[in-house]
Amino acid sequence: MMMLSVLRSSPCIIMASFRCTSISTTFNNVDRSTPLEILRKKNERVDVEFPHLPEAERFHRKYANFEEIVKDVPVMKCVNVDAIFANREVRLSELDVYGFDYDYTLVNYTDGLADFIFDTTIDMLVSKWKYPCELKNIKYDPNFLIRGLHYDIITGFLMKVDAYRNIQPGTVYKGLKPVPADVVQANYNGLYIPAGLVRGSVATPEHKMTQMMDFFDLPAAYAVCSVIEYFDQSGIVYQPECIYTDVKQAIEYIHGSGLLYRTICADLKSYIKPNPQLRDLLIHLASHAKSLFLISNSGADFISKGMRYVVGNGWERFFDVIIVRANKPDFFRSNSAPFRAVDESGAFESWAESTKLERGHLYQGGNLNLLNKLKGWQVQRVLYFGDHVYSDLADASNQWGWATAAVIPELENELALINTQEYQRNLHRLVFLEELLIENQMCRTAVGQAILNSWRRERDQLRQESKECFNPRFGSVFRSFHNYSYFAQRLGLYASMYTSTVTNLLQLPINHICYPRRALLPHEPH
Repeated sequence: MMMLSVLRSSPCIIMASFRCTSISTTFNNVDRSTPLEILRKKNERVDVEFPHLPEAERFHRKYANFEEIVKDVPVMKCVNVDAIFANREVRLSELDVYGFDYDYTLVNYTDGLADFIFDTTIDMLVSKWKYPCELKNIKYDPNFLIRGLHYDIITGFLMKVDAYRNIQPGTVYKGLKPVPADVVQANYNGLYIPAGLVRGSVATPEHKMTQMMDFFDLPAAYAVCSVIEYFDQSGIVYQPECIYTDVKQAIEYIHGSGLLYRTICADLKSYIKPNPQLRDLLIHLASHAKSLFLISNSGADFISKGMRYVVGNGWERFFDVIIVRANKPDFFRSNSAPFRAVDESGAFESWAESTKLERGHLYQGGNLNLLNKLKGWQVQRVLYFGDHVYSDLADASNQWGWATAAVIPELENELALINTQEYQRNLHRLVFLEELLIENQMCRTAVGQAILNSWRRERDQLRQESKECFNPRFGSVFRSFHNYSYFAQRLGLYASMYTSTVTNLLQLPINHICYPRRALLPHEPH
């Protein structure tokens, strides 16, 4: 069935093969069938042995079989929250070079950073563009949003889109309130979003949707939602696109002016999470003669202070190449930008182009084509870690053939929820109930149809409960009701593997093979 095949084909939300037979006596002594197969056989016997029973009575017997089977489905083995999950086979023994982004890859930030970005954005809206002073009373809510959502800058709708560009029902918000389903349908002539609207992660004149792929996007998006909510509540006439543009300009100033970096550097303990394992990881890779490099859009002074705080003095010696202000994703696309040597403050050491990249030295700019020429790395022997699926991984994977690894911190919490018995019981019930619906939808009576409708209502309730385990408004970062989320689909396209933190690599032997799970297609037996 579709639901089960989708669950089993995702490396992270993999949940179940339902083949455990060691816990429940119900499945120990009957046969070697899976619980789902047992349900199918029992319900087939109902139709064969009682063909003359009223349809409603047969449905009631099948539902009783469902209740009997599902209560004894074994608890699944917990998924390791610190694991590395493979979309494609990666042989670590064949890798010579490991590369890393900086922000949210080597270094992670506390919740205080999002608070600062949100508060500063609101302050700028009030002081520069004369937005109402009352907006300054709003506090950032880190639990409202999830990464990967799409924002329509014309309608002001924030929504979750699945891998096939379908809007997930019940996940469309304007401001801080849900948008009624009929309004969503009217605005988009259904629930399907054309490819042209969602292409890329940045809204353009041609593409009026932007996707929140970056952790820095979340406080900005919440600022937009908060302003819209206040304006709606206050009866203020506005154009959503103008609010989006103003917030975008405020965010660009916070980053571009250096305000964000100065604030972090002035109080590293408040904004950067300690990570003692990071130094261990760098030592581990260097001890196995792996070449290491860092490519970041952040500046030299900012990176130097952060790495010294997390790794310690002499952090530069771990890296064969350190590239700052790389201007990704253009770094992967341009063939013209030169490398220029800088010191730890970011000052140029020379006005000439650098024609040699020395170990432990910092370089600004450049491009990947030139990096390959200067270092002579074989592209198939490079693994690059980053948190941004588009800016860090897409071109590195698609255009250059690097193996890529996405760092997805949300994975840890999602897996912890998936491992709970409550979630697993809900999932078992949902999967088995969908089996009932699939096998019995050709009903012939009004009474039978009423029973099916009650099953569908139960299914809707189970799906809603599963969604709310992760986030009450938008659910899991990785999936919608039926399919992968758009975020997860992009992740599968551009990332060879993914994990919650880069230091999870320490758990693997240096010659480990990361195997992907075989994905079942809808037409294959399951």
